[in-house]
Amino acid sequence: MTFDGGVWIVIQDSEADNPILGVFASESEAAEFARDTPFPYPRSSILYGHYKVGYRFDGGGRRFASTES
Repeated sequence: MTFDGGVWIVIQDSEADNPILGVFASESEAAEFARDTPFPYPRSSILYGHYKVGYRFDGGGRRFASTES
């Protein structure tokens, strides 16, 4: 699978905050999840769509350490 710069996000649209229920690499994965997973929301409020995701690569990773002893 080739990354197209985006992800498929499944949300529910019956509440004010529209929680994200899942994030997927392909439309078929998002559709299957939206169709087959039991949710405590009305089925008609489960939506999915494609969203572009930007990123920035700064040339290397960094190590993080705790400041606690």
